[in-house]
Amino acid sequence: MENLPTKLEFSQHLHTTFHLDHVGDMAVPLKSIECREVPSDPGSEQFSLLFHGPQDFVLPREVYQLRHDSMGEFGLCLVVMGSDKNGLYYEAVFNRSV
Repeated sequence: MENLPTKLEFSQHLHTTFHLDHVGDMAVPLKSIECREVPSDPGSEQFSLLFHGPQDFVLPREVYQLRHDSMGEFGLCLVVMGSDKNGLYYEAVFNRSV
């Protein structure tokens, strides 16, 4: 598995834009809006990230390659969590040993 950023790294980049490369040259902007901590055992890190994306483009549950200007590139499994008049919400869940 590739080295993913940590909860601390993601939380330091809240409210910034990640770019998801999709079909062809299309890049879908996703803004990180929340880093939710999940109680975890010693030696593990559990958290989830919430992203907000455009209303006119629905991403099915899948692993996507994301780019961030400061954090680089990595793959995340994104799941639609809901929507409102401003767009769709996606979640990525992390559960790993540290």
